[in-house]
Amino acid sequence: GVPREPIAQIAERVSLKPYRCSELVQQVLQRIPFVSDDVPVDVLFEDEHLLVVAKPPHTSVTPRNRSRGGAMLNRAAHHLRPPACASGGDGGDGGGGPAVFVPAPSALAPRRAASAAIVAEP
Repeated sequence: GVPREPIAQIAERVSLKPYRCSELVQQVLQRIPFVSDDVPVDVLFEDEHLLVVAKPPHTSVTPRNRSRGGAMLNRAAHHLRPPACASGGDGGDGGGGPAVFVPAPSALAPRRAASAAIVAEP
């Protein structure tokens, strides 16, 4: 893996206060497109604001990072948005769409457990 350096050391090296350095790092990380997985979800309920899907056992709710798939949120992102929108595009319709779509889980379930994942659209 990539060696990680404490934010205080990075801030000192670039002559910033640690809190400001942390803010800038978060802004950059949020611009990394969220990966959507083209894996069908078992929809238990869906309306214009809420999606409830069955979470199979041994499936994570959240991905380890934005550029990796394999989690329920990646599947939900694909279900809720066309692939071009979920990865930061405009869906090909010229209508814009979100630059980055990140669904928010209501709660985290253990990876090994089967449960329901509730996803709210911002």
